[in-house]
Amino acid sequence: MRLRLATFNLESLDERTEHGTTLDARIAVLRPLLASLNADILCLQEVNGQSTPTGRTLAALKRLLEGTPYAAFAEAHSGDSSGKPRDVHNLVTLSRFPIRAQRQVRHEFITAPLVRICTTVPAPPNASEVTWDRPLLHVTLDVGGKAFEVINLHLRAPRSVMIPGQKENANRWTSVPGWAEGFYISSIKRNGQRRSRRGSSSMASSMPTRTRASPCAATSIQATTRFRSPRCAVMSTTPATRRSGAAR
Repeated sequence: MRLRLATFNLESLDERTEHGTTLDARIAVLRPLLASLNADILCLQEVNGQSTPTGRTLAALKRLLEGTPYAAFAEAHSGDSSGKPRDVHNLVTLSRFPIRAQRQVRHEFITAPLVRICTTVPAPPNASEVTWDRPLLHVTLDVGGKAFEVINLHLRAPRSVMIPGQKENANRWTSVPGWAEGFYISSIKRNGQRRSRRGSSSMASSMPTRTRASPCAATSIQATTRFRSPRCAVMSTTPATRRSGAAR
């Protein structure tokens, strides 16, 4: 059996108008592009949640998927402790195949390290935890009676985190040491996410009856354009004959 996987960063998909662009305008561009992927499994990143009286939903994503095969796919998403989507940057995995199980992983494999940030103004008396910005979404699918693991991960952007007292505004740092330490903390977060992915992948690979997708096939790919380019991989469910390729 051949499977077609795709990953796409929707860059804060929301019902709100941002940078002068409405949701309808974004849908006009994104919907035909996603439909053209013809993916069996679609991993999405940066899907914002919309508030309702009963909690947040993924209403903007639902509107985007209307009229496409993905509207009928099984869905898993990251969220808060109640299972509801968070306000921003949710992960969503859509699958043509049934979902057996899902979980989000943040610090289950790696304890948040303690770091004393020296350039903070005023200087902190003690070290504090450095936590990952986002979890990863680990989904187990039922593909032809076999468990198929897919990991959806959105790495932190490789730029400095905010250091209190070290920025004049959003784009201007007051000192090189502050910027450098911010980049150091960012690297800890980013590499911690990578190691968490390895831990989740290792847990899946330790189960001999399961067929596992290569983690890179379902990991988010960073791009710099406003409407980011999707990436696809085609693979066989038989690991020895697995093939992959990029589609742009």
